[in-house]
Amino acid sequence: MVSEQETVFSAGHLKHRITSTGNVFESDWALRCAVREGAIIEYQFFEDTAAAADAFD
Repeated sequence: MVSEQETVFSAGHLKHRITSTGNVFESDWALRCAVREGAIIEYQFFEDTAAAADAFD
């Protein structure tokens, strides 16, 4: 994690098996959060949505 004032960034890698299809979804990810007074007030999550869509087919 990296933070500056009220903004926090984090990144990683995820891997899920989709129960309904049995397919595996794997992606790098990034997260940006705005934090105020100890609470997350806004967030954006980035992942490979094309790979996610394929895993659900």
